[in-house]
Amino acid sequence: IMLKTGRSEEQARAELAAWLARMRKGPSLLDQASRGVQGRINRVIPERVHAAVTTVIERMTRAIVAGSDLTTARPLRAGARAASAVGAVLVVVTAWGGTGLAARAPALAVDLERRAEDLLERSLAEAFDGRTVLPLERAVRSGPASDVLLATTRVAALLVVGRCWRGGSRGLQLGSIGRTCVLHAGCPVLVVHAGLA
Repeated sequence: IMLKTGRSEEQARAELAAWLARMRKGPSLLDQASRGVQGRINRVIPERVHAAVTTVIERMTRAIVAGSDLTTARPLRAGARAASAVGAVLVVVTAWGGTGLAARAPALAVDLERRAEDLLERSLAEAFDGRTVLPLERAVRSGPASDVLLATTRVAALLVVGRCWRGGSRGLQLGSIGRTCVLHAGCPVLVVHAGLA
């Protein structure tokens, strides 16, 4: 039986093959040199300082990011469960406006930011009944949602996004933001069916 594959599956296979080739390749001269320098630095820095710096870096990269815009409580709860399981901070991100809006229309930008903050608080109240039992950070950022979420994936351990049917074809598996995040995120992405209720 021969299955007809779509372009996106072929792209995924090609990207996987390229990734495997990079992983199997030996370290470059630059990698070897940087490891040597890092080894010398580690011998010079006192162990306490090294431990403190390591802890700070681990905390920076152990954040679970959950987008809250246009989703129900399910993605936020999934993010909280993931954060709790690994001892990470849950960072709930809401994006507002577009690029450069604050410069073009400052009064509108202030209003949109305030509304985004209110939306984030309502989302959290709905998801956690007004209480949380884990470290939680709120982030309201200006810009297109996919750009804002992708920027957070540079330091996140996991990105949780909701999938909801708010228009377009009901047959689509992901909306444009979720799809962009799945394809371009710098960390694993968990897509949770957000539901409509």
